[in-house]
Amino acid sequence: MTGPRFRAPRPATLAALLAALSVSSACIAALSGCGLPRAGIGLENGTDSLALLALSPAAKTCNLSGGDTAWFAARSPIGTAVPSSIEVVVSREESGPGEFSVAPVFARDLDGSGRLLGDLPPRPAGKVAGLSAGSTAFAIELPAGTGADAVVGFAVGAGPSETGARARILSAAVRPVEVGWDTSQAVPWIGFSRDGGTVNLSAIAANPPELRDLRGFSVARISVRATPKDALGVPSRPARFSFRSGAGSFGFRASPQDYAATVPLALIPGGGSIVPASNAERIAAVRVSRARDAGAPLPADPHMILEWPVSMWRDSRREVFSWDRFPSILIFDTADYAVQDRYFKRLAFFTEKKGFRGRLASDAEIASLHGFNAHDYRAESLAAFFEMARTGDFPLGAEERELLDILLARGIVVREGRKLVPGEGAVLSVSRESVAYLRHLFMTHECLHGVYFADPAFRAVVSDAYARMDPTAVRFLREYFSIVPGLEYDPDDAYLMENEFMAYVLQQPVARVGEYFSKNILERYLRHGGSREVGDHIARTGGSDFVKAAETLEAYCFDRWGFAAGRVGLWFSSGSSD
Repeated sequence: MTGPRFRAPRPATLAALLAALSVSSACIAALSGCGLPRAGIGLENGTDSLALLALSPAAKTCNLSGGDTAWFAARSPIGTAVPSSIEVVVSREESGPGEFSVAPVFARDLDGSGRLLGDLPPRPAGKVAGLSAGSTAFAIELPAGTGADAVVGFAVGAGPSETGARARILSAAVRPVEVGWDTSQAVPWIGFSRDGGTVNLSAIAANPPELRDLRGFSVARISVRATPKDALGVPSRPARFSFRSGAGSFGFRASPQDYAATVPLALIPGGGSIVPASNAERIAAVRVSRARDAGAPLPADPHMILEWPVSMWRDSRREVFSWDRFPSILIFDTADYAVQDRYFKRLAFFTEKKGFRGRLASDAEIASLHGFNAHDYRAESLAAFFEMARTGDFPLGAEERELLDILLARGIVVREGRKLVPGEGAVLSVSRESVAYLRHLFMTHECLHGVYFADPAFRAVVSDAYARMDPTAVRFLREYFSIVPGLEYDPDDAYLMENEFMAYVLQQPVARVGEYFSKNILERYLRHGGSREVGDHIARTGGSDFVKAAETLEAYCFDRWGFAAGRVGLWFSSGSSD
């Protein structure tokens, strides 16, 4: 953001201020006892509220009208420990548009006798125009500096009388650095870089600000408003919200619900700018910050995870994400199948494998057997597995113990005394060893299981669709799941059968479902001893029962979540494969 530079008006004579531009400790001590009036607000700084001194009458009353500037000083330099912003909140009662600015105050702005210099050097300011009735927050990044360049306060100015209508300064705070805008909250927020800029709040819906020169920033948090059903498009061609960035582009497919995404700038083609390009009126917020949480699972859309560079992983064995649409669902992406097996293979046999379900198999017993190349487990299964290991003093592997720690930290498994019981959520996993098309297929399949775990209404729709299937088609599916090596599901587990039925019919676009079941699945079914009579029925009908089920389930997913058969992610970029 770029814009006008903030120039201080010639102030009236004030009481003694800082004694020298060096902002020495003695100078700060002198400021404490110089007789300056206390400002009408304090300065929030983490858990503390620091007193501010009023360097102008407006700072004492915190009331502004056209042309006024409130000058504030803290008792010590501001934002020296870590990169910081000053955020102020102003409130207006008038409905007409107003214009207000915020800028830093430096030690060099004070003369040796303790006055603000009469003709201050210009400095970047963050200016917000178009403020109507209500409260607005706006912030500017503080430049780093010491001595004469140290930030010792801030100024809040009202524009000329025709634009700077009356307002009250409600609060000021030191915040982590963020730039961008946010109109999704009750109090709109605008964040400026240290270069300042101008944003017209009344025009932001039709003309959102462009964010450029984002070097040094690491992550963007983007919020998109729900799209009305009549504007969603169709599953195969949903509406999109897009941004330009350098020579590339990125964005999100429309959702019938409000949607918030966390986007690492390293995933954005071109990476140095975020410029709204299409359907901008539905973009509610873009907030770009410098730091990520170093320890917690990383919130991400499933399609982002498919593109996530391994070089950005925090552990060379795997990265742990939380699905941004369903934060209680964790997604493990592993370096290879061997790593994945160390986390999940025993769980696979305990949860789903015929002849093993409900018991803990030793490493030796399952060493030569295939688990799965992708995994999904709900909280109930995870708690049962780890509780059986606890009560039976079963020796788990290092990765399994690590998995339990992660589940406990996220509340997917919880402790009741010593007992481990289900919390809320699930764990999914894919692997980098899978080739690209299989990674996409597996991600879709496993995420569909996650939705099944999380959404009771979806389970009811799936159960109804399963019940409406032709009995021969159901027999075909049950036998396929139990006889094909590597699957060997327990067909007597009704929950498992309906869950897998759903994922198999929705893991590819509806147009491919008939051929997938009547050719691909049928060939494997017959090759492993399936009934010829049942196979003839599937071939003759072209898998039509599965096509009808896919259409029904896709309609629910699209209307509820914006998903389509073969796609659970909303993210896309110019480098995406879909």
